[in-house]
Amino acid sequence: MRDTNDEVPRYSDTPGRLARHYNNGWTISDLMWATGLTYPQIRAKLDAAGVRLRSPTQAVNIYAQRQALFDEQEPS
Repeated sequence: MRDTNDEVPRYSDTPGRLARHYNNGWTISDLMWATGLTYPQIRAKLDAAGVRLRSPTQAVNIYAQRQALFDEQEPS
């Protein structure tokens, strides 16, 4: 019997879906973890979707926003 796990991505890896998640604050590392794709594969799909990558400053700001949200949700 054939193992179908090799054929099914862990998460949908279409360029449009990756672009939507990236534009909603996901990092390339998040996308790599969710899909099992490599950095060059993710970059190629984001390029195909016409996504402009964030600058390092923008990435740091997104991380800071995430951390602030997490800190607000922590029980005292």
